[in-house]
Amino acid sequence: MAYAALGIGFIGLLLMLSGVMYESDYRAFDCDNDKWLAKNGYSSSSSTVDADDIESCEEDEKETYEKSVVYQDAGYPIILFAIVLMIGANKLQDK
Repeated sequence: MAYAALGIGFIGLLLMLSGVMYESDYRAFDCDNDKWLAKNGYSSSSSTVDADDIESCEEDEKETYEKSVVYQDAGYPIILFAIVLMIGANKLQDK
């Protein structure tokens, strides 16, 4: 039972870490900068940026933010559940 709790805890930890990485990616978005858009594949050149390029960037930015929130919000209760499960498994072993 303790090993299962440890595995569940690692799953929660991985979810939270991936959420932090997605949040870092979200903060790196710069949809108003033409050079950034061209560098990251949203436009073929830095001098011609269409509204569609900016809209695509903003959609990706929103999607990245939503993923970060979901992963962090899912990981935290999983880690708490694993802690409670580990405590319960240790109490059962003591008896």
